[in-house]
Amino acid sequence: MNERTRFSSKVDIWALGCVMYELCTGKRAFENDFAVYMSAQNPCLYLAVYMDRVDENTNAEVQFIIQQMLESNPTNRPTADDLVTRFQNFLRHGTTPLDITRKSPFCVLD
Repeated sequence: MNERTRFSSKVDIWALGCVMYELCTGKRAFENDFAVYMSAQNPCLYLAVYMDRVDENTNAEVQFIIQQMLESNPTNRPTADDLVTRFQNFLRHGTTPLDITRKSPFCVLD
């Protein structure tokens, strides 16, 4: 690894995205280090998050948030405060996490 590489709290957001992905799908987001490397090399790859027994709207909301958390560019990932706000609004007011302005578009490969 490059000596000048710096880590920030965005690494924690990425790790939380991995945990949330596994909790929601029952599968690991990345099977091995090479899969993580390939994801970082191709920012247009995205992980589909499909959950059984969850309505489509909730599935879409959670998928969007997890995809943001796993964004290869750390500056495009939400902050911890952003995530808290999204989930608090969702739980308290019925406002979905998607109602908050999206910061970055995602590439989708079929």
